[in-house]
This record gives sequence, structure tokens and C-alpha cells, in this order.
Amino acid sequence: MAAARRYLRNHNIRVERVFLDRSNPLEMYRDIELYKRFRFTRPVIVVFCDLCKDELSRNTMRSLPVPVALAVCTFLRYVASGDLQLTVGDSTGLSQATVSH
Repeated sequence: MAAARRYLRNHNIRVERVFLDRSNPLEMYRDIELYKRFRFTRPVIVVFCDLCKDELSRNTMRSLPVPVALAVCTFLRYVASGDLQLTVGDSTGLSQATVSH
């Protein structure tokens, strides 16, 4: 992989940036899967999102802000599983620093 990047840089071939898909977990999973992953039902997670949306939403689209539903579900996954932030971030497509924030 590193050799391929070096080749592309040396030959002035533009490498496209790849952005992670930050999907809405509420749309991705069925009710049973939501409960297994986050230990709460869909209506309860929606209530959590509504309660937290003022604190978690950003007024700008600068730097691709994390959607409120994804932030809430990431927190619930972290608390429910007891895994490290890095592991939770890997499962949700976020970096460890973003999960920490």
C-alpha cells in the first residue's frame, strides 16, 4: 500500500480522499439489533437524541460534524459494551479522539 502511494505521488496522480460513511444507526439496524448493540429500544434512543440535540448539533457543516444520532448511539455502545474507545470507534467508523470528545 505504501509503495502504491509513493508511486502515485511520484507520478503526479491525484489520490481521491475517502470519507467514512457516517450512517444513522437508527436507520441501519432493525429493532432487535438496536437493542443488542445499544441496550435501549428505538423510541428511547430517539428520546435521548431529542434531549441531546441542542448540545450535540453543530450550526455549520464544517469538518463533517458527527450526526446527533450517531453520537448518542456511540456513547450508548461505549457504556453498554465497556469496550475501549478505540474499539467502539472502529465499530462505528469514528476515530478514538472523536469518541472521546
